[in-house]
Amino acid sequence: MNPFNDNVLKETFYSISNPITMNPNSDESYTINGFITNATLSPNSSYHLHSLDTFNRGDYFTIDGQSFYMVTGDVVMMRGSKYKSTADYCNSQIPIIETVREITGFDDFGRPIYGNVEKIVGNNYGIVRHKQLTVDDGSVLIVANSELVLTLRDNTQNRASYSVNSVIVYEGISWKVREIVYTKKGLLEYRLQSTT
Repeated sequence: MNPFNDNVLKETFYSISNPITMNPNSDESYTINGFITNATLSPNSSYHLHSLDTFNRGDYFTIDGQSFYMVTGDVVMMRGSKYKSTADYCNSQIPIIETVREITGFDDFGRPIYGNVEKIVGNNYGIVRHKQLTVDDGSVLIVANSELVLTLRDNTQNRASYSVNSVIVYEGISWKVREIVYTKKGLLEYRLQSTT
């Protein structure tokens, strides 16, 4: 016999939960009712997200409309009559750039001149987990290369925008995508190597 009444648990949960918009400013946004609690102390800012509604690893949300957090833990099944996962602070914003065709001027007869213009259409919120130093000893000179691991949401836009050997600008420095790790459902891990 279950000592807890599920209806009482759900009513209690809804009384302390707030609406949380997942993936704001994107075509895939939706709202869940949930609440946020502190996670254990760690070098990265982390919280736990609790909800009776399902959400996915890779979804992101804001706390107080300022800081973005991404769900990085598995959300497979309910734990204690609710869904729960870890969310980590998104410490990077990669601009989403699209090339659009628009009027760039007019000729002598007043006809429009069209050209391709790159525009920033949004931001990709991601997590730079750690910086590490790798040593390339396969060449004549032993060279130390700086490396970053950037975690982004796994969606069709990110898969199309960033592939191996593409360049991502982070903190004003160009980084080349050396490897992409697909092992965590909902997340893409990009291993970046400095191009300088």
